[in-house]
Amino acid sequence: MANTITAGNATNNGTAVTSDNSGTLQLLTGSGAGAVALTLDASQNATVAGTLAVSGASATVGGRSVVAAGPMFNAYMGANQTMSAGIAALAAFDTETLDTANCFNNTNATVNGIPPYAFMPNVAGYYHVIASLGGSGATTAIYVGAYIYKNGVAIARNLTPAYSGTNSDTMSSRVVYMNGTTDYIQVYGQVQGTGTLNLTGQAGDIRSAFSAYFARP
Repeated sequence: MANTITAGNATNNGTAVTSDNSGTLQLLTGSGAGAVALTLDASQNATVAGTLAVSGASATVGGRSVVAAGPMFNAYMGANQTMSAGIAALAAFDTETLDTANCFNNTNATVNGIPPYAFMPNVAGYYHVIASLGGSGATTAIYVGAYIYKNGVAIARNLTPAYSGTNSDTMSSRVVYMNGTTDYIQVYGQVQGTGTLNLTGQAGDIRSAFSAYFARP
């Protein structure tokens, strides 16, 4: 058996309480005599019959923080960015398609403490970061590189040879822990070739895009 608390309903106009010595507590809700919505056993284990919803950003369960949601964003380069041969430079992702918590800065100046073209999430946890870059050389393209930087230090790199005489595409990704206050992520690009060299930007996010999303606490 169990100690029960039954919420008032069509059958019971007031809260009904029954007691025993089982050490188990049940909360009953719904129509008629009520259905068991929550059970707490003698070992303080909880069983929820329906969906457990957290209305705030986080909750503490068993002494551990459980985060219900975190920020995510996607941005792309709306125009070509001229590059120097073989030199890594901050990629100018100037156009946002998604930014759920205003944690991405799509300008070349620090805004609200967020460095240029950086993602600084306001929830601590692990984030999946994805960067894709297209590169071109007016005469030849040898390779294009995509670097993921955390707090100004490179943590991931991928270099991809040209797939045609003048174009190349690459992608780099990494799961990164972010502290939710000061940690930030940026993407640097690198193009090697001859003639005028560019990171390739265009309407939409087909070739050069930068995104990240909250994966878990």
